[in-house]
Amino acid sequence: MKNLKYILIVMLLLISGDAWAQTILSGKVTEEYDGKLDGLIGVNVTIVNSQNRTLTGVITDAEGAYNLRIPSDEKNMTVVFSYIGMKTERVKYSGQRTLNMTMVSDATTLDNVEVVAQRIERNTMGISQKEQVSATQRVQMDDLTATAPVFTVEEALQGQLGGVDIITGGGDPGAKSSIRIRGTSSLNSSSEPLIVIDGVPYSNEIDDDFDFATANDEDLGALLNIAPTDIQSIEVLKDAAATAIWGTKGANGVLMITTKRGSVGKTNFSFSSKFTTRIEPASIPMLNGKEYTALMQEAIWNAANYKGIANAGSELELLYNNPEIGYSPNWQYFNEYNQDTDWLGLVRRTGLSWDNNFSMSGGGEKATYRFSAGYLTDEGTTIGTKTTRLNTSLAIDYQFSRKLKFGADFSFSETNTDNNYANVRSEAFGKMPNKSPYWIDPATGLVTDQYFSRQTGFEDAFN
Repeated sequence: MKNLKYILIVMLLLISGDAWAQTILSGKVTEEYDGKLDGLIGVNVTIVNSQNRTLTGVITDAEGAYNLRIPSDEKNMTVVFSYIGMKTERVKYSGQRTLNMTMVSDATTLDNVEVVAQRIERNTMGISQKEQVSATQRVQMDDLTATAPVFTVEEALQGQLGGVDIITGGGDPGAKSSIRIRGTSSLNSSSEPLIVIDGVPYSNEIDDDFDFATANDEDLGALLNIAPTDIQSIEVLKDAAATAIWGTKGANGVLMITTKRGSVGKTNFSFSSKFTTRIEPASIPMLNGKEYTALMQEAIWNAANYKGIANAGSELELLYNNPEIGYSPNWQYFNEYNQDTDWLGLVRRTGLSWDNNFSMSGGGEKATYRFSAGYLTDEGTTIGTKTTRLNTSLAIDYQFSRKLKFGADFSFSETNTDNNYANVRSEAFGKMPNKSPYWIDPATGLVTDQYFSRQTGFEDAFN
């Protein structure tokens, strides 16, 4: 116990020693009013380093007094006094213990104030007439991502730009989309717009042996794996505005993307997480097993009557000698072909999407930075469809002088997409609803976990 007491005493002495070693800058901030100096409440008193980055700060009390702790591990610091309506004062810190400041008014006089109102008519998509015919248009990405759970640039731009059509390549996650500005401008060549990211053209070149006649929307899609949370704004250039700046490369329009960058100030951390569920609405009504069997039998019998019973040997053979649509309890596959299967329900599910994004940004008067990382998991409403995306980016800017600025951008993106080998939706719509997808145990009559993959000529002919 004595040793523990000594240890606690030593720790208290160390802590108190650190507190005594701290440098405190005190003073009073005043303003001149009617020839007297009055204390000014609410003045921001901050310490900034050589890169104009704020280290610490306080505000003055009701008497205008303040006490500011000076960091001990910094050099070339400046004390900044700022207040709305007053001129900002900057004083070089050189070890002072007391620093008083008298603020001077920064009022300006306006000759006149004019308020102008303008009526803007928008269509059902929220696009004005001017935006539909204008050669340029810009949207802020934060305004779009704040109201809708979008995971790609194409989803964010859907219905937001006049004269810009987003042609989706499918409803599954990861399906690429094509962007068309003012429609398709060519029949035998690419109609994709020029994409410019932070002033650098994005490569969307297509091989010479590419066949546009047989290409699908996924082949022509703009492979943009940029997270929408990393984009500041998107500007579209149409018609002459595009070709005037980018020449013939902008003949199909230009999509200019500006990403977010760092700003002067303290390091800011941001984290966002979006969890989204996709519930598919009810599909078209489908026949159950008994309704399907009755419909097939009636259709074959009507065909036989139309040809005449004497000339309908093949139809009668199909009607009476196909146990798949008949009632033959002694048949070995009787249980497998007397079920009520919802094939579409077996391939559908509730899609879950989870999008996480982290960013940190800051900097001083000369150097700014921004780092971001994100991970997206997007499940489709069809079983077997899923997309995962990992993206990171780092933007660094350094201002050497007013005429010389250096910038570096680093980015990495990896996208993995899972799709089914065949169109399972189409298969589900064509399967016989009286057929079981699994083997039925003949002894118990219960469904097993083994797939029943028997295919017959009857199924090929009618499905």
